[in-house]
Amino acid sequence: MPSDTIGELRARLALENGAHATDAQLDELERLVGAPLPSMFRAFMSTVGANRMWNLRFGRDDVIFAEVHEMIVNVETMDIVGAGLVPFGDDLLADQWILKCNPKDPGRGGAVVFVPTQPCYIDPEEPVEPMADSFEAFLLGLVKRPDDYWD
Repeated sequence: MPSDTIGELRARLALENGAHATDAQLDELERLVGAPLPSMFRAFMSTVGANRMWNLRFGRDDVIFAEVHEMIVNVETMDIVGAGLVPFGDDLLADQWILKCNPKDPGRGGAVVFVPTQPCYIDPEEPVEPMADSFEAFLLGLVKRPDDYWD
C-alpha cells in the first residue's frame, strides 16, 4: 500500500482526538480498500470511535497506564463481536498493537486488537511514541488482507 494512500486514508477519516467516523468517511474507506466493511465494524466506528486513549494512574509512580480500545473480532467472518476499553500497562509492549488469541477458545471467540493511537508511557523517563500507521494498517488488513493479521 503506497504511503500516500495511507496518508489519504488518515486525512479522510480524520480520526484524531477520538472523533467518530461518519457514514461518508466509512464509505470512503470502503472505496479506498476496495471491499465492503463488516456491518459490526461500521457500527463500532460510527458509534464508539476507535481512536481514543486515556492516560490513567493506578497509584504507582513508576508506570503510567493507559487504556486503549479492544476489539474482539470473529476471525471467520471478520465481524467485530465486541469492543471496549482495556488497561494497557507495563505487562504489554507498546509495539504489540495486535495480540492474537485462539479463535477456538469459547471464552474469547476471536482476536483482541490493541490500537495505541496516542503516546503512552511505560516509564515516565522513556516515552513510547505511537505507531502512526498502525490503525490504518489494521483497517486495511481487517477488510482486505486478513491472512496477514490472523492465524
